[in-house]
Amino acid sequence: MYTGQDLFFPLDRGNGRNSLPFQLTLLPQKGDDPKYARQALFSFLVNVAYLNGYVNETETNYSMLVHTSGKKVDHKSDWATVQDTLASLVDHNSKKFDHYVQDIWKLAKDRYSDADPDKLTSYLVENVSRNAIIILKAIEILHETGQLLRNRHLFSQLSSVAISYRVV
Repeated sequence: MYTGQDLFFPLDRGNGRNSLPFQLTLLPQKGDDPKYARQALFSFLVNVAYLNGYVNETETNYSMLVHTSGKKVDHKSDWATVQDTLASLVDHNSKKFDHYVQDIWKLAKDRYSDADPDKLTSYLVENVSRNAIIILKAIEILHETGQLLRNRHLFSQLSSVAISYRVV
């Protein structure tokens, strides 16, 4: 029986969202604007930059799971948003690069007052290409994008509905 909702979206949050051992951002019940997936990705990347720049003694890899609704079309939409956003951050000549970097810098400045937002943003931009996106239990998407045929060995044991982003 699946119990992930009890851990990740508890009805009783104790002293509020800040008492959870992670950052939980609730999204509006209506609307599926790609900006929410993009903001979640930026938040994750800034956290990784902070942890590896200010907390960890050695650089550590982290994973981000994006758990969409049960609809396959939502999986594809979130995957495309994450993929496009990462591609724009990797390509310094992309039309969205400067805008995304500004958003990331502002988030870093607002979230971590004890850290240099320039240092966090630089770390992120220098390392963002070190990622792997894996779609779990979305074989149709993998087949459509050709990833299933190219990477069949990676996707033979998948069983969870999620998109996983991992800095490698």
